[in-house]
Amino acid sequence: MVGLNPSGTLAHYHPHERTYLFLQIFLSFFASGIFFLLCCKTLNQIHFIILFLFSFFLFIGFSFILGLMIHRDYLSLHLTITISFIALGSIKVNSLNIISRKKQIYPVIFLIVLILAILILVWIMVVSYTIMLRWEPRWIESTAYNVMNLVLTIQMLWAALILKNSLKKRLRVRKNKITLDALDISAILSFQEQEILLAFLRTPERITCYKLVSQIRGEQESCLLCQEKNLWSPSKCFVYRNIKNRVLDCKKFVELLQIGSIVPGAKKEKDINKREQGWQLRLFDDIELEDR
Repeated sequence: MVGLNPSGTLAHYHPHERTYLFLQIFLSFFASGIFFLLCCKTLNQIHFIILFLFSFFLFIGFSFILGLMIHRDYLSLHLTITISFIALGSIKVNSLNIISRKKQIYPVIFLIVLILAILILVWIMVVSYTIMLRWEPRWIESTAYNVMNLVLTIQMLWAALILKNSLKKRLRVRKNKITLDALDISAILSFQEQEILLAFLRTPERITCYKLVSQIRGEQESCLLCQEKNLWSPSKCFVYRNIKNRVLDCKKFVELLQIGSIVPGAKKEKDINKREQGWQLRLFDDIELEDR
């Protein structure tokens, strides 16, 4: 925008120095851009931090010097550079696993970015107001900078939101396959345990032994007879004993993977009416279930 100068304002440089100065500008930002790209590509934590800080201050330094020597528009790049580096840091801080206490720090980072985004939006509205009232002499350039900063602010906020959501583990159910992020849980469980866990994942309410047996084996008459004779106990019903043991195995498994826990229907073994309510899977707060 400085080279195009659509508003026709005067620059700080002499006309015959234009080619030389813009060559310096190109080389300055080209060198800074190389460090920025290296910062994006690096997979080492120490290298990323060094390149991140060095390229950030290099960009800020060049824009400050060019703003004093050539044109004041380069000073407006400070906000654009800051927004871009915050978005980059939000993306790389999780992929490089830089922060150990993610549950405590990631929400704080998101809150800081959210407050910063609100302040930037307020600033954009103030500048837009001055443009509407024709108080801004370079209104064409200011409009372009506003649009660019608005797009980058949305990207920054989106990157921080992704960072916050990265704390959640995604439990996916695809037909008869269960995966936790990249881990295939179905390959670890037995067929019966897999069917029981699928039943819990696809049923939000409590599941009884009767429902589990109906879903796995399709046997219902034996369960009805068992209930009529009050044989619903591990010592008297081998089907219930087997189902209960498999449910307990599934409970240990989901707790080991920190997915959730399976809550029994009754705390007392003698309370048959409560035990008829069965069990229920309760997922932890950081688990996101996707069932397709």
